[in-house]
Amino acid sequence: MPFWSATTEAWIKKDYWWIKNTVNKLIMVWALIGIITVVMLIFSIFIYKTWVGKEIKVPISISVVIAFYVIINGWYNLFSQFLNGVGKIKLQLYTSIFAALINIPMAILLGKHLGIYGVILSTCLLGVVNASGRLYSTGKY
Repeated sequence: MPFWSATTEAWIKKDYWWIKNTVNKLIMVWALIGIITVVMLIFSIFIYKTWVGKEIKVPISISVVIAFYVIINGWYNLFSQFLNGVGKIKLQLYTSIFAALINIPMAILLGKHLGIYGVILSTCLLGVVNASGRLYSTGKY
């Protein structure tokens, strides 16, 4: 959240260098979180056994989709904060409305064919739409 207000201040002052530099640093943090997510995915079976015990089995497909969701959601939020800070919210509004209207029918459809994996996958796929809309809205990135 501090990035949102700091971006607004930098935008008003026309300090584009600070914005670009900070977004680039946040992308590096996002990449690090992505790497950590992949490492956690690799060790997820051990982590689940330690956390919830041997009785509960979590399929690797669920872990993969959740990892994908974490990575996409991080990207989406990074650019949402930037766009909110500079006051460019129209495309965000449109992609969010689209995702809200499509998510439930898509989750039901994919859920019927793929089970819980499909429900989570629906949210991930719509997250890609939202994330790409945010990236497109920035214009320079």
